[in-house]
Amino acid sequence: MRFRWGIRRRIIIFISLTILLVAIMGFLLGYFSVLDLLKNAVGSDYRKIADALAFNVQQGINEEASCIKGLMMDLKFKKALKESNSRYQEMLPADIQRFMTDMDRQWIKADKNSPLVKEYLETDISQELRDKSKARPEIAEVFISDKYGGLVAASGKATDFYQADESWWEDAFTGGGEIFIGDIESDGFGKTPGMVFVLPIKDDNGQVIGIAKAAVDIQRLFNFLEDFKFGHTGHVVLVDEKGYVISHKGIKPLSRKFLSDINFQKIIQSKTRIMIIGSQGVQANRILSAFAEVRSSLLLKKGIVWRVFVEQDARDVLWPLYRLTLQAVGVIVFLIILIPILGFILGSKISRPIEKLKEASDHITKGELDYPVRIKTGDELEELANSFRVMALSIKERESQLINQKAYLEGIITSIVDVLIVINLDATLKSVNKAALDLLGYKENELIGQPVNKILLPGKGGEVFSKYFENIINAGAAYNISLTFIFKEGKKIPVDFSGAAMREKEKIMGIVVVAKDMRQIMEVISN
Repeated sequence: MRFRWGIRRRIIIFISLTILLVAIMGFLLGYFSVLDLLKNAVGSDYRKIADALAFNVQQGINEEASCIKGLMMDLKFKKALKESNSRYQEMLPADIQRFMTDMDRQWIKADKNSPLVKEYLETDISQELRDKSKARPEIAEVFISDKYGGLVAASGKATDFYQADESWWEDAFTGGGEIFIGDIESDGFGKTPGMVFVLPIKDDNGQVIGIAKAAVDIQRLFNFLEDFKFGHTGHVVLVDEKGYVISHKGIKPLSRKFLSDINFQKIIQSKTRIMIIGSQGVQANRILSAFAEVRSSLLLKKGIVWRVFVEQDARDVLWPLYRLTLQAVGVIVFLIILIPILGFILGSKISRPIEKLKEASDHITKGELDYPVRIKTGDELEELANSFRVMALSIKERESQLINQKAYLEGIITSIVDVLIVINLDATLKSVNKAALDLLGYKENELIGQPVNKILLPGKGGEVFSKYFENIINAGAAYNISLTFIFKEGKKIPVDFSGAAMREKEKIMGIVVVAKDMRQIMEVISN
């Protein structure tokens, strides 16, 4: 009974595990296929958006450069620069340098209301610069310096008076007269970092007579990026070549990195320009991000590479996949409940014929060879049941033959008038015929299993029998040996004894003894 559920349980477990394994493998393959498909499909759209926004950034930079170039073309500025340059014509270079150093020291110490500062900021030219910068709110600071680096006019108090020691000033003065973009830096008013535009101003002969510098408020210039939103979490980030944020809602420019250096390098080196990024940098959650490079000639000329990243919380992007995952989990839970039931049904269908065969085997083992084996499955189990039934019928037929043969042999043995005894190898009586029982006066149960010496003459009779018993085993037979049997009540009976070894497949199983009562013959001989 303890094996009753063995096969059925194994079938249930096998079916359950197989279906669950197939379901889980199918789910995992589907999950990663859909994840890759969804990431590439949505990422491709984001990449197109990034391309468009990067072009807008490029256009914004170019338009701002053109605007600043147009502002500086005013003849008033050229005239003011020429007048400023003429003040140094009679001075030696060393004197000019000392003058600039002294003015720079005084300028840095002076506040905006000091006479020195007002001398430069309350001129018509400075007022003109203020008026022009007010018309362009994104311009945070603008000033012009003469060809010696000294301040000529400014929209507000610049940080320094002397500008010729700045790298951007030197690059502009010797760079061929074209406008270029310098490093992003904090403007002179202590406000947000500005994007520096530097423009050499030339006279009619093409000679550089001064340098104009404008610091443009990045947040104002790129406010369209900060205002760009889509979905619940979609937004845009503008970053520089080192990964620092230039424009992002709520983040001061260049104060934080967009991503870790490793992930930043991974995404900018990826062929697809698409990547799902873990929570880090400016994001608290995983994001799907795609980017495009800003291909502005003004930036590239200085080796500056900016990138526009379009990104969204991965949970929003992958919501269809998450929903599919929830549905798949529901299906798997349903299968976990359903599969054992189906497994039980199928297991029962498969194990029931086997249980019937087991039941039939138990009955046949008990000798019930007529026990019916009825299995109709139309498969190998039915063939096995048929073979089982044929085997049972064959056993029954063979048993019947054996019974008949035994009855036949017993009939022969019973009809033999001489004593017939079968002796085991351990010299115990295995069987005796009726003639032996009648001659010796014993009942069958009194002799079977008893030592053969029980029916032999004590002493000499046992020794003679033992001698010939070994001869029969060794030689296979012995004939006409005189022995004396003892009747149950002690009476002596002379017999003529012959024996032969009884074999089964060349193995001696015992000996068969035939003994003839010699009393009548001896009486005739004596008379």
